[in-house]
Amino acid sequence: VSDLETIADIFSEGLISMIGDSLQIVVIVAVMLFTDWELSLVVLLPIPLLIIATRKFQKSIKVAFQEIRNEVSNLNTFLQEHITGVSIVQYFARERQEYKKFYAINKRYRDANIRSNWYYSIFFPVVELISAMSLGLLIWYGSKSILAKPFDVTPGTITQFIMYLGMVFTPIRQLADKFNTLQMGMVGAERVFKVLDTDEKTPNTGKLMPAKLDGNIEFKNVWFAYNDDNYVLKDLTFDVKAGETVALVGATGAGKSSTINILNRFYEVKKGEITVDGIDIHDLELNYLRSNIATVLQDVFLFSDTILNNITLNNPQITLAEVVNAAKKVGAHDFIERLPGGYQYNV
Repeated sequence: VSDLETIADIFSEGLISMIGDSLQIVVIVAVMLFTDWELSLVVLLPIPLLIIATRKFQKSIKVAFQEIRNEVSNLNTFLQEHITGVSIVQYFARERQEYKKFYAINKRYRDANIRSNWYYSIFFPVVELISAMSLGLLIWYGSKSILAKPFDVTPGTITQFIMYLGMVFTPIRQLADKFNTLQMGMVGAERVFKVLDTDEKTPNTGKLMPAKLDGNIEFKNVWFAYNDDNYVLKDLTFDVKAGETVALVGATGAGKSSTINILNRFYEVKKGEITVDGIDIHDLELNYLRSNIATVLQDVFLFSDTILNNITLNNPQITLAEVVNAAKKVGAHDFIERLPGGYQYNV
């Protein structure tokens, strides 16, 4: 969200002003050249130095702003997790330790901001120095021209050019200031587009949608890894007949949840085959496959909606009677009925 806000700031605060300042610089330089091109070229001699300084500043400040955005992300993640899990922290008396972690993250965020301000503290004096150089060249060359060609260059021309210099370098300073907003927005845009360009989805190439699935599940020499060849499941083979109850027992990380995830095709197996009623799960239409598998997750999540819609997930094919019957079987019906509105209670 904060990245999107920085992108919005480009258009609401930075872009229009930068266009106006850029046009002002172009127009003033054109007028200077039209008035006295020789004097203009002498006055604008330090501009290449300004371009070089601006380029170096741009590269440095972009790195600094990337660090700032990353640290903001880390800070927001830490706060979100610890506000949600504050009871866990308090149960185990971890306040002091978690505060130290927060302090370390906040310190990195502060240091990143200090680095960006340090670059600005160098760049702005450089702009002022270059402005002073242009003014010095103007006075030197202008005075020399007045003495050599009093009818071609007048004191009024010099005064006019002094005003022009102020009208050129003032928007340059403002552009450098607006550069802050622009760079923050560009860094935010990179992070947003990196997410948008991520092409991680399960291919839905299956076409089969049988009228009924009995539920015979078979794993045949299944190998699965989250990262490269660091296999969680190795040559797993078993079958579950329709109506059977099978418990997968093992230590944390043994692959119990992974087995359910690959059955639902949230991840793809590296080797082997999984079939349901003898049909490879890749040949079944993806939504059809998942709609025929009931999964009770370890972590409960409730949407901001009614209890009924949280149970049915807005599936119109599930009736209220079926929901009540299911709630009675798990012992939740009496509790739900005591709530205001019963199954229509908003959680």
